[in-house]
Amino acid sequence: MYNTILAYRKLRKWEKAASTLQMYQEKYPAAAKSSGMDIELATIYEEQNQYLKAIEVLQVRVPGD
Repeated sequence: MYNTILAYRKLRKWEKAASTLQMYQEKYPAAAKSSGMDIELATIYEEQNQYLKAIEVLQVRVPGD
């Protein structure tokens, strides 16, 4: 599934990359958390200039900020 996400990013299909990544996070939460998928999702949002969404994703990673 991770390779699919990378392929969507290369093709500049940001929405598909983000939705596939979110699906991965829901299906495999422990693996997604340990592999830094939240950072990957934030990067995808940043590439789309959706900075508020990127911040939301990263705030979950760093509680208290």
